[in-house]
Amino acid sequence: MADYRQLAQELTLIQEILKRNSEKNFVQRIVNRAQYPVLDRPDIGSGWSSTHSMAWDIVDGIPIVYPTVIQPLPGSPLKMLNQGDAVRHAMKNKEYIEFDSPQMADWFSRNYKKAWADDTGLSFQKYAQDLQNMWGK
Repeated sequence: MADYRQLAQELTLIQEILKRNSEKNFVQRIVNRAQYPVLDRPDIGSGWSSTHSMAWDIVDGIPIVYPTVIQPLPGSPLKMLNQGDAVRHAMKNKEYIEFDSPQMADWFSRNYKKAWADDTGLSFQKYAQDLQNMWGK
């Protein structure tokens, strides 16, 4: 039972973080990924593609999460950047999310995709709410 509660809490937290940062292009691409292009990724395997890849770092003492797959201009193709170029792009364009701790930044950078709908079309946001309703808050 505790696993369901933990998953529901994680999914709710991810959604809250995304909602607070909804003006950012990379967040819009997470929330509405079907409306954005994909990047072919032969470097990870034949037929693979990406809409996102995230990293985290500490900049000026602040832990941040930022995309390494970017969309340079609205409507333009996606582009993969190395971590150094990605953090520079993020800072210049305010395409990052600040966190209170390195642990939270690391956690979010590895778990943000839980916000996506699964192959059955069930949104994780609805799933989290259903879990909370089922097991209590």
